[in-house]
Amino acid sequence: MTGEYVVGDWVYLKLKPHRQAIIRKAQIHNVFHISQLKKCRGEVVHNGSLPVCNEQGVMMVEPLAILDRRMAKKENIAAVFVLVYWTNGSKEDATWEPIEKIQKNFPSFNV
Repeated sequence: MTGEYVVGDWVYLKLKPHRQAIIRKAQIHNVFHISQLKKCRGEVVHNGSLPVCNEQGVMMVEPLAILDRRMAKKENIAAVFVLVYWTNGSKEDATWEPIEKIQKNFPSFNV
């Protein structure tokens, strides 16, 4: 089934570590040969969707929910930190943020 591909076909490349010594004057191109391609059999799996970005291409994130809160020291002063569940992320991507930072940057968000 070598060489029976059309534009749009998915293929697997057989990749392995290899260093080829090519003589500079040899008229050999350093590309892979079509015999190294194998037709991809199976479904194409798309993992999620792309994050929402603004016109400048900067990813837009806002807090969706507060999952947890804790007290910790910040510059030797007790501070409240909240575990923030963000838009464009999963619960595993939640981050601990100082509550003051969330209140300052997102005043309409109810903490």
